[in-house]
Amino acid sequence: MDWLTLRWLLTYCVLGLTLTANLGCDSGGSLQTVKGKVTVDGSPVTTGSVRFVPDASKGNKATVEPAGQIGQDGTYQLYTGGKSGAPAGWYKVTVSATEQPDSTKPMAAKSLINQKYNKVETTDVSVEVTSSPKDGAYDLKLSR
Repeated sequence: MDWLTLRWLLTYCVLGLTLTANLGCDSGGSLQTVKGKVTVDGSPVTTGSVRFVPDASKGNKATVEPAGQIGQDGTYQLYTGGKSGAPAGWYKVTVSATEQPDSTKPMAAKSLINQKYNKVETTDVSVEVTSSPKDGAYDLKLSR
């Protein structure tokens, strides 16, 4: 086998391995941008985190849980495995938001939202991630 043939063969092997590795990504495929705003009784939640848990009862077989931090203006953006976005599908949404604890009473931090949103078993927020969401599709309107 001459050098040129060997070079082309190696190029095709590397290309094949690269494509196989990308297809085997455990994020469930391509990631969709997910950005929204978290409000409680109409006011922005200014701290905390959001987690999307795949809803198997609605066909979401993803093995990842996209999550993001809530900014001071109430906005959040989801990330999956360090990359922006979430795989398409239905999710149960959990939100954790507490006010900054007093350093003298760190265990007395008050929740800024109804605690039912803290656990996947009790949250009533469900969202479908799609490739073309409507405006406000990922806004989370919670109650106290």
